[in-house]
Order: sequence, then structure tokens, then C-alpha cells
Amino acid sequence: MKTFGVLQQLYVYIECSPLHHRQYMERMNAGSENQSLSETRWSTRFTNLRIVDGRLPEIIKTLTQLSRDDVGASQLCKSLIEFDIIFSVKLLRLVFGYANAVSEYLQRSDVDLLNAIDRVAGLKVILQ
Repeated sequence: MKTFGVLQQLYVYIECSPLHHRQYMERMNAGSENQSLSETRWSTRFTNLRIVDGRLPEIIKTLTQLSRDDVGASQLCKSLIEFDIIFSVKLLRLVFGYANAVSEYLQRSDVDLLNAIDRVAGLKVILQ
């Protein structure tokens, strides 16, 4: 999906250079650090969606400032402000949020089987 490709590009851009990382972190608060996207760890995708959705204006402003000296930041900024990317981030944050909550519950050591069945059934209803 194009959205996760852009999120991965954001991560790579920030992490590929100590200078980019320092500049990005100076402009963003601690706790807003993106994570590498994993094919199997859906929780990292949710975390990145949550960070980008919650901090998109700051991310765009930071990339705009960095783009004065870097074409890569400019291209990434253009990608992040596309309507389909913004819409996808908003929508996928909701979907992944519901799925992540159920997933975390199912991974607990004290899972109640009946409650787990209800949560999975509720998630199926939401996703349909």
C-alpha cells in the first residue's frame, strides 16, 4: 500500500542520517519517533499511523524546513500532503487501532475465552 511506503520512506529518511535524525528530533517532542515498519508486527504500523496522524502538521513543517537544504525532504513532504495519503492515514489509524486493541487483549496471559470471542466478533462487525 502506498501509505505504508511513504511512512517507511519517512522512517528511512530520518534514520539514514544522524544529521536528519537530530534535526527531526529537535523539532519533534520525544516519544514521536517513528519505527521501522515490519511485515509481521502490525503494532508498529499502528504506532507509526498514530504518530503521523497526531503530528502531521509538525512533521510537514519540519520537512519543509529541512527541504531548504535537501531535495529528499521536499519530495517526502509532497508525498505526505497528498489527499490519498492523509485520508489513508486517518482511516487506517482507526482500523489498526481497533485491531491492535483486540490483538493486545488476545496476547495477554489472563485471556478470558468468552470475552476474546466477543472482542473478535466485535472487530469483525467494525471491519465489515
